[in-house]
Amino acid sequence: MPRSIAWIPLLALASISPAHALIIEINVRSVVPFAEGHAFGTVGAYERVSGVAKGELDPADARNRVIVNLDRAPKNARGKVEYEVDFDLLRPVNAGRGNHRILYDVTNRGRKFLLHWLSTRPRRRSAR
Repeated sequence: MPRSIAWIPLLALASISPAHALIIEINVRSVVPFAEGHAFGTVGAYERVSGVAKGELDPADARNRVIVNLDRAPKNARGKVEYEVDFDLLRPVNAGRGNHRILYDVTNRGRKFLLHWLSTRPRRRSAR
């Protein structure tokens, strides 16, 4: 591949701008023991927090032009498009033992991958 053409994919990636969204509400639906309460090293047991985050996007914001048909979606009284996204969060039962960092996974069409990538156990549909 000629050198001048090799840069085209990199330039295309560099030109992609992320959409801009705002989380306006978080609803926790459940807090349950993770991995049946198994202790992990010095941190100890974890719990799984599940819920829904509600947000809104501004269809007039140039950063949101990458979202197909956003301008056609119904708008709220503030002129924003509302959305909801499910979330699962793992946190130490004793927060003082954690490393105070967050590792997150952005779902793709509702599928969660991170726990499967980190797990050494056989894959299941949902880690509990």
